[in-house]
Amino acid sequence: MRRSKKASDYFLSLVPITMTGFVGSVFGLRKINSLPSFLKVVVIIFCLSHVGAALLSPSLFTATIWTIFRLFILVGLISYGSHLKDLRGIRFLAIGILASELLAIFFTITVDSGLTSRLKHPYMTSVSLGLVGSFGIWISVLGRDLLWKTWNLALSLLLFSLSTLVVLFSGSRSAVAATIIGLIFAAITFERKQAIKTLFAILIIIAVYILLLGFSNVGFLFRILDGNTSGRSAIWYSALSLIKSQPYSGIGAYQFGNYNNGIQEGCASFNSEAVIDNCRGIIDIIGTPWIITHNATLQELVEFGFLGIASFYVLLGLILYAAIKTRIPLVLAFVVGMMCMSLYDNVLIVPSPFFAEVFWVIGGYCIARVKLNLRQFTAIPFLLFIVISSPVFIMFFPLERNNYLSRLSGVFEDQEGKRNIAVMIEKSELEVVIFECTNYCVAVESNFSSRGLNMISWYPKIQQPTSYMLTAFRSTGMVTLESIIYVEK
Repeated sequence: MRRSKKASDYFLSLVPITMTGFVGSVFGLRKINSLPSFLKVVVIIFCLSHVGAALLSPSLFTATIWTIFRLFILVGLISYGSHLKDLRGIRFLAIGILASELLAIFFTITVDSGLTSRLKHPYMTSVSLGLVGSFGIWISVLGRDLLWKTWNLALSLLLFSLSTLVVLFSGSRSAVAATIIGLIFAAITFERKQAIKTLFAILIIIAVYILLLGFSNVGFLFRILDGNTSGRSAIWYSALSLIKSQPYSGIGAYQFGNYNNGIQEGCASFNSEAVIDNCRGIIDIIGTPWIITHNATLQELVEFGFLGIASFYVLLGLILYAAIKTRIPLVLAFVVGMMCMSLYDNVLIVPSPFFAEVFWVIGGYCIARVKLNLRQFTAIPFLLFIVISSPVFIMFFPLERNNYLSRLSGVFEDQEGKRNIAVMIEKSELEVVIFECTNYCVAVESNFSSRGLNMISWYPKIQQPTSYMLTAFRSTGMVTLESIIYVEK
């Protein structure tokens, strides 16, 4: 009997192209009452804890409206996924991924300087493009049987080849790691012959990367081996400071950018390469929701505090538990790979360019197909919390000040009112950041330091007794170099 097609079957094909992933929630919410009982309980607790946190946040009305908006999408996507009969919709997602990848290559060649720099895209960041490539590789290697039978081999080869180039040329270290880790976890569930094919795909990706390194005009690929945090250290410190100021309720969904845009000039758009000249009116209305903490634990704590974090990790733990129990390699790659990326990026926030929507749909799909064993499940949310939070824990390991700093000048002010501080750094690969601290700390200036004398300048915005803290970071530790307190005279 031929399976009938519905409008919702084509949902996944539209997501990467139109950024309308939230449409899937409309299909899902219509059947929310038929969710499995244990999933319904988890969803209700998740919603109540997040709405409760929003009601206690500093901006009650704004936070509550945005929180309900996010919950509407997220719960609808989970419900949509739980009612899918199979994952054949992935074939349409593959077409959308190919279209997005071709657009990125065309856009980079025609608008940018060609394929000598990281890939660009009209509405996706480099990290987002890396995840597009990850999805393409997972589908081509693990989901070939879901594609059209008459030309699944040709489509798989095209998708794998193009996606490998995209994930590497995106320059996203977290996307490369997620791709390989997702494939490794998927290989564990395979029979021996299929596992060997999967590991062979990993070797091809590594070989292509080594080959590309031989070309001097794509030298940016070396950043994949770089250990610095690319500015995440400053954001993590600001996020932790903000969490301390609002530990129980957080500040509300999408509000982090409103508290942490001190280091930005003008109006930064969601595409980190671009700056909008005249966007003040837009920012006043919606804020800057695209400024994120770059870690799933910090994002949840900043937005919903301790009231939200437990239910968030119970839901994530449930998805991981279900993905393992289903023993579907493609599902496991999606779930584990995206959780891996959540260590350094926020890829689970909806709405997104497409990837978060796919995660919650697949999460709903696998949860609805397993029987929950509480004894087996209990430790998973806690272990998941430890793993995803680990980069933040490691980064805040204290470094010995005298090992990194040989000279720190006094702070002096020039004629334009800019304060300057000169720092002599003994070791390279340190990111030196100035934080302005009142009730919480915001990064106001940063400098990726190299060995030698470095000058950092900033304009102080003193509205109350304020401290300025000079801090140096690397991926495995931090050290406070100087703390200066100014009081307006």
